[in-house]
Amino acid sequence: MQQTETGIIQEYERIMDASLDIICTMNQDGMFTRVSRAATRILGYSLEEMLGKPYLNFIEDADQLSSVTMLARAISGQPVNHFDNRVRCKNGNLASIRWSANWNETAQLLYCVGRDVTEKIKIEARIEQSEHRYRKLFHNNPLPMWIIDLETKQFLEVNEKAISHYGYSRQEFLNMTAFSIRPEEDRQLMHHLNRVQEGANLVHKGRWRHLKKNGEQIEVDITSHQIDYNGIPAALVLSHDISERVRLEKLKIEEERNRDALINSTSDMIWSIDSSYRLLAANRSFIDTTALTSGVIIRQGENMLLEASYPAEHIQYWKVLYDRALAGEVYHMQSMDIYTKPGQEIWWETSFNPIHEGDQIIGVACHSRDITMNRNYQSELWQLNQKLETAQKLAKLGYWELNLETKELFWTMEVFSIWGRHPSNFQPGFEQFMGTVHPEDREEFLTRRARVLNGEEELDFQHRILLPDGSIRFVHEKGNLFKDQLGKVVRYSGTVQDITQRKLYEQALEQANSELSERAEQLARSNAELERFAFVASHDLQEPLRMVSSFLQLLDKRYRDQIDDAGRQYINFAVGGAERMKKLINDLLEYSRIEHALGNLDVVDMTQVIKEVCLNLQEAITDNEAKIDFEQLPVLQKGNYSGMVQLLQNLLGNALKYRSDAPVAIQIRCKEEEEQWLFSVKDNGIGIESDYFEKIFIIFQRLHNMSEYSGTGIGLAICKKIVEQHGGKIWVYSTENQGSTFYFTIKK
Repeated sequence: MQQTETGIIQEYERIMDASLDIICTMNQDGMFTRVSRAATRILGYSLEEMLGKPYLNFIEDADQLSSVTMLARAISGQPVNHFDNRVRCKNGNLASIRWSANWNETAQLLYCVGRDVTEKIKIEARIEQSEHRYRKLFHNNPLPMWIIDLETKQFLEVNEKAISHYGYSRQEFLNMTAFSIRPEEDRQLMHHLNRVQEGANLVHKGRWRHLKKNGEQIEVDITSHQIDYNGIPAALVLSHDISERVRLEKLKIEEERNRDALINSTSDMIWSIDSSYRLLAANRSFIDTTALTSGVIIRQGENMLLEASYPAEHIQYWKVLYDRALAGEVYHMQSMDIYTKPGQEIWWETSFNPIHEGDQIIGVACHSRDITMNRNYQSELWQLNQKLETAQKLAKLGYWELNLETKELFWTMEVFSIWGRHPSNFQPGFEQFMGTVHPEDREEFLTRRARVLNGEEELDFQHRILLPDGSIRFVHEKGNLFKDQLGKVVRYSGTVQDITQRKLYEQALEQANSELSERAEQLARSNAELERFAFVASHDLQEPLRMVSSFLQLLDKRYRDQIDDAGRQYINFAVGGAERMKKLINDLLEYSRIEHALGNLDVVDMTQVIKEVCLNLQEAITDNEAKIDFEQLPVLQKGNYSGMVQLLQNLLGNALKYRSDAPVAIQIRCKEEEEQWLFSVKDNGIGIESDYFEKIFIIFQRLHNMSEYSGTGIGLAICKKIVEQHGGKIWVYSTENQGSTFYFTIKK
């Protein structure tokens, strides 16, 4: 019998130790007599720490009273089921234990089973809290919410905001369906709602029109979640009144339309970029102008500094400008458009304004205006002002005004300066003014003033004034009369100019003109005498030179056998010198005849002139294998044909003479200017050093000795004289070993 009891006890203890729940026994004093190993796992105490200890020692203070009551009931024989209390664990935490207890009268022991429901209670608490929050969220939501039967669309529940916003009472809502708050034309659409799966829920989102109780129609955004409501398939609906937002959106669209119309109505360029240089927005003028000038059609969202579209200097230029604004700088600048035709200037004034979003700069707004015309006007105005200021300063022009009723006289500082006085020591008035007029001019001044006041003549006359130091100045006064409503002259004002220097210049000019006339007559007589002398001298020297040359040649012929080589060389030197002297005299004679030879000016076809020159130089052109290139040349209305032939023949002759090793190439061109023709004769000869550009046009000036190139050094002097006789100028540009270009002008 004892072995049977022992086996039962051992089996009982095995069951206790295998259980996941706490199984224990207590005596009638509430002391633990047996405890399963689950207690150690759940509460953390060892069996020794619990056996023989009161049950209440482990119970949370707040649960002591209810736990004592539970023990009393159980020991009295009343079964205890699902009693919850909190037990202190060894680590200080609390474990929620759900107890079932039964008193065994025979054993005088209380058999207990305790299940750890800590996590379950937490979950239940969270569920309860969630339900509470849901109810609170539903009823206190700032947006209207309701629950409707999915099949009948009957309202099952509504929150306070729905009641206040739509104007129906709760009972009215519950007696209605969702069809009741829709316009008639929208009700059929409710049978075809589009729902999408979001997680475990079927959700409908859409924009609807609703009706309030007062008949007002509103626009709402609806979000509907399919739920189970007390076992009924239902929908939880959130309604967001967006009527004001829709109104503002329409207003914004209208404003944007008006803004677009406004910014596109201007020729100014308006655009904006983000911090990555991408185009955010732009008006039509910006798009069109960019496409026209740079050939790039830029679109919204595209990079404004794209290397594939713009040259590197363009990208660098605009990057620096955009970066200044992206760094926070607000500025504007003027710049010239680089995408313009040659000779064309287009100026832009561009403003750069950072776009802020909070404390960050997210882009740049730009406005650019064509200021070419304004800039030209400003330049012209500045030039006019400069000229006016300069004229006033140089002209010594002052302003004055006289009140005929008070006799008060107003002077500007320039008037004080002209009179040699200062406001600190001279108070201008009519009497004081008359005291400064030269005594010999006062009577005439007063007479003419009276005639001006009577309207018989204008205020425009000259007189002399006396300065404090006794010196005299000449002034020129001009003015206008001003009348009141009755036609009475009340004041007059005008300008006064110091013309002393002009008067002195006029006197000096008269004397100079007289002297100049006399000098001109003397010069004319001297020039005539010099020309006669040059003609006579050159003509009379011809005969002696011919005699010297002839006798030397005769001497060489008759006594050649008796004269040694040195003697014959001397004779050749003498004959050559005589020939050169003859050529020099002939050139001098020709030079002296130029002025009279040109005679009257007539119509001259320059194309015909160059053709005759080429014919005259045909032999030299052929020998040098020269290429003469000329286009159709103009017809001069005032020219001398023979002079033009001589001019071009000298220039072409020099080009042939001073050739380089390359084949001779000569180019003749002409360009029409406003008041003259500009001719050019270009060659590829040996060239001229820049130091001699002016010297070569002086008579008898040579750059090479006779052994290198023949000539007397008078050809270009003749060219200069011919050009000047036609009212023009002649000059040269040249580079050594590369050729020369001779330019000359002929007046139209």
